[in-house]
Amino acid sequence: MKKMKFINVLLFVTLCCCCTVSYAQDKSVFSLNSDSEIVVKGVGQDGTKVLTVTAKGKKMEQAVEIAKRDAVAYCLFKGIKGSGSTEETPAIIKNGITPENEDFFSSFLMLKDNKGRGGKYLRFVNKSGQPKTSKIKKGYMVSLDIQILYDDLKEYMIKEGYAKSLDFLF
Repeated sequence: MKKMKFINVLLFVTLCCCCTVSYAQDKSVFSLNSDSEIVVKGVGQDGTKVLTVTAKGKKMEQAVEIAKRDAVAYCLFKGIKGSGSTEETPAIIKNGITPENEDFFSSFLMLKDNKGRGGKYLRFVNKSGQPKTSKIKKGYMVSLDIQILYDDLKEYMIKEGYAKSLDFLF
C-alpha cells in the first residue's frame, strides 16, 4: 500500500514537472496569432506591401492592434506568400526569435497599451481603409487592409543587426 502511494506521488510530481516544462517552452515572447489570416493584396512601387489581415481580439481595438502587429511579424518571420499578381517575399529575419534577440523583439512587437504606448513595429504600419468588424463569441473579428513600409522595415532590421543586407551580391 505504501509503495502504491509512493508511486502515485511520484507520478503526480512527474506529471506536474512535465506540464510546467511544456508550458515554459510554449510561453514564447511572441508567437504569431494562429487566428490571424494574411493575404497579399498588392505591392507598392514605394517599397510597401498591402496586406489584408483578419484577426481576433477581446475588444475591437485590440483586434486591430493584433492585425497590425501580425502583419509586421509575418513580414519579419514568415515572409509573404505570392499571389496571382505578386511574387513571394522571403522572411526578413531568417532565424526567427532566438534567446539572443528575444528582448529586442519582445519590445519591438509589444501591443499598444491603454496609454497608447506600443512597440516600434507601429512605425512601419499604415492603416488603410476602415476595419470590417463582426462580433464573435469571445470578442471581435476584424478584417483590415494594412500597408506595411516593407523596405523601411527591412532597412531598420539590417541597421539593428537582425537581418543581412543583400548589397554584397551586387
